[in-house]
Amino acid sequence: MTTQNEPDFGWIPFYMDFADQLREYKENRGELLQILRDSLGKLGFTFPLHDRFPSGEMGPLEDIDPFTVMGVFNRSREAGKKRAGLAGELGNRLKVSHSAPNYSDDIPVPTIPQINSKFFDTANLRGSHDIDKLWNAFAAGIDFADHSDSRTKETEDAFISAYDQGRVRNVGHRLATGLYWARPWYYPPLDENSRRHISAVLDIDLPETPLSGSEYLGLRDQLDKLRREDDPPFRSFPEFSQLAWIQNDSQAKRALQELDSTDVMAKRQTRREQTYLRQSLFKGKEKEQCALCGETFRVGSLVAAHKKKRSECSEEERRNPNIVMPMCVFGCDYLYEKRYVRVVEGVVKAGVSLKGG
Repeated sequence: MTTQNEPDFGWIPFYMDFADQLREYKENRGELLQILRDSLGKLGFTFPLHDRFPSGEMGPLEDIDPFTVMGVFNRSREAGKKRAGLAGELGNRLKVSHSAPNYSDDIPVPTIPQINSKFFDTANLRGSHDIDKLWNAFAAGIDFADHSDSRTKETEDAFISAYDQGRVRNVGHRLATGLYWARPWYYPPLDENSRRHISAVLDIDLPETPLSGSEYLGLRDQLDKLRREDDPPFRSFPEFSQLAWIQNDSQAKRALQELDSTDVMAKRQTRREQTYLRQSLFKGKEKEQCALCGETFRVGSLVAAHKKKRSECSEEERRNPNIVMPMCVFGCDYLYEKRYVRVVEGVVKAGVSLKGG
């Protein structure tokens, strides 16, 4: 694989080296999980990844794939300083030789959602070998990129097979983005910004559903051909990713400037009972326990969440103080509102499937 050197993409050596070091833990995932927990603990962060087991109970992960490890410092709501700290601490423990990037605003490395940041589904829903398949896809992706100079039909088929095997439940488009983290000179990401750029700017039709291995490799080759033109729209996949990010950011800024006013008069229904339900629920307390995760928070970080969807409640039920329960705004309220989790006879259970894009 030809070495490339572009000064605007100084984050790349760290990511590639990090991916190489991760491969060494395929058969030692317990130690990898402990490294992850220790790194987060040293920085004062709680372990962000949990699992739901076939019994219905929740607990810390007992297995992990390399994409999800890299995703820990590529989550969408993490501030740059926090991402740099996580990446640096994990890099030190994995003996990565390059320094972690500082994640300033001009380093638009594609991220994944903070909620549902695992590349695999919960234990009660995923296949018994799903995490193994992700490890295989990770290794196959690195090998295929690193030996692209000797690419053959056989190596293509091996990559496609591993990619398709890695399309496990819950991974969605993120498999391509994970490969981009590992080998950004060779693979294009397919995060939302990139997909929008491919369709709107490059005028390449993309299906809404995640691509198969053959489709992704075909798209990669199509984009690679574009970057080799005399007057290319981009010169590398990192530049493509950066342009996609800039386009999305500039569109948002332009839309803000084109607003004739930031205020608008609107008539809307309000929940007249909500203030009283909240008063009855918290009774002047400063702190209360979230009914879903069980953690204690200040009341200002809790909402009075309806046990039953409010739109389905009768007038009498809406006036009943017991219709609401405390729910934190740090993910639980969202998950419950969208029915990704539910409570049955006091036990938290999985709801509808939460699939990443």
